[in-house]
Amino acid sequence: MKSTSQIDAIKDIEEKCNKLIALIKDVHNSPKEKLSEITFSEISTLFLNLRQVNEHIQNELSDETKRVNNAKAEYERLKLRMENMVAEKPYLESEIKKMREIDMVFVDIPGMSVDLFNEMAPKELSAAQDPRQLKINQLKFELEQRKILVREIESARRHQRTLLEQKRKNYETLNGIHKRITNYIKSADSIKETLQAANPSHATSNETPAIEL
Repeated sequence: MKSTSQIDAIKDIEEKCNKLIALIKDVHNSPKEKLSEITFSEISTLFLNLRQVNEHIQNELSDETKRVNNAKAEYERLKLRMENMVAEKPYLESEIKKMREIDMVFVDIPGMSVDLFNEMAPKELSAAQDPRQLKINQLKFELEQRKILVREIESARRHQRTLLEQKRKNYETLNGIHKRITNYIKSADSIKETLQAANPSHATSNETPAIEL
């Protein structure tokens, strides 16, 4: 479809061509002495204008050709895509039919019992009427419960590690106290022996009972 600018350009060319033809006829039919420089100037101007208009039209034709070629390429691409989709349709329909004919067996999937699920799960999950959806809800609920259990186990393990670390520190503290007490006893025995050696007369009367740990 031609644009408004193209239609206007064509009309302009027609007018100028008609005017140029009329001037040329006047040149041929009129004696030379009656021709003026104005007539030749008008003819030259018309030729120049026609050349400019012709270049403009050629450029528009080139652009239009590019647009047409692009449209053809897009059409061919869409046509090929449509043909591929039409050719693929029977295969997809066959696969869909096969999938619909497959009996989905959920009973082989280990998990919590239906009674336990109905007891623990929210009503919006356990009230599903479709058996497949009910099984999916059951599996989802059990997965969430397992995640909660895993978090609780991890928390218990962290608490256990904390208790073991505290127990180790307490043991080290008590062991240090025991060593210091042992050293104190050894020091006391050494002092006792020194005193007994210095004053043997009081050794028997001032005997200190041995300290046992």
